Amino acid sequence: MLPETKSAMRATLDGVQAAVAINSYLTFSIGAGAGLTLALTLMASLRERLELADVPAVARGAAIALIIASGLSLAFMGFAGLLTNP
Repeated sequence: MLPETKSAMRATLDGVQAAVAINSYLTFSIGAGAGLTLALTLMASLRERLELADVPAVARGAAIALIIASGLSLAFMGFAGLLTNP
C-alpha cells in the first residue's frame, strides 16, 4: 500500500477511535485527501514526462519510479513541522 494511502486511511481511523472535535477531524481528513491527490497527480505527471525523456535503460521502469518517489517524499517532508501548536 502506498504511504499516501495509509495517511488518508489513518485520518479516518484516528477520527473514529479518538474523541476529536469535528472541525479538526474534517480539516485533517480534507488535508489528507488533498495531499494524496497532489502526490498521485505529481507522480503521474512526472512519469508521463519521463516517457518522452532520454532515460538510461538501467533506470527505466520501476527504478525511475522509486527515484521519483524518494524525491517527492523528501519534498513533502519539508512540510512536516510547518503547522505546529506552540
